Amino acid sequence: MKDNYGYRVYCTLHLLECNGLIDREMACDERYELAEKIYNDFLHSEYSANQKSEFDCIEDYIKAEVK
Repeated sequence: MKDNYGYRVYCTLHLLECNGLIDREMACDERYELAEKIYNDFLHSEYSANQKSEFDCIEDYIKAEVK
């Protein structure tokens, strides 16, 4: 899983932006750090064990758990 870690964090960042949950004016490194924290929280959630694609699971997690 570590081999695509950066891409998975990037996908999380993209989903956060698409859902209006992250300020696009925030510095890039701060946005990445926030997305990384949310992705790591996702990994330890019940959403990461779903039978859907990881992208869909991350999206479900963001919609349900991130405010």
